[in-house]
Amino acid sequence: MFRSILLLVWLLVMIAVVSSQNMNSASYDTAVSREQIIENMERRKKQLELMLQEAKDKIEDHYSGRALLESEEKEKLEKRNEIIERKLERMQDLDEREIDRMQEREARRWERRRSRGREL
Repeated sequence: MFRSILLLVWLLVMIAVVSSQNMNSASYDTAVSREQIIENMERRKKQLELMLQEAKDKIEDHYSGRALLESEEKEKLEKRNEIIERKLERMQDLDEREIDRMQEREARRWERRRSRGREL
């Protein structure tokens, strides 16, 4: 009986050690790939395009008299549209270097998260 318990404890310790080693040696590249970064960027573009269209619709409704906006709110929407349009333009010009930088930034973020998990 004691031998079985000892064997079970040893087995659990070995599993914990192997899991810890896998976590420590896991490379970020396997956690988030280039393709995932590009997919995230495409998803973000769609979100921004939707936000832009919704804001344009509100402004159009304002000018047509269907749903009047306060002048401050209208100005805020127009400014927001400019910002979103610029963001979308920058996203269209995404080159390989920028993707590499994003991947490196995500790798550093992942490392910080992992190191915080070890500290806790």
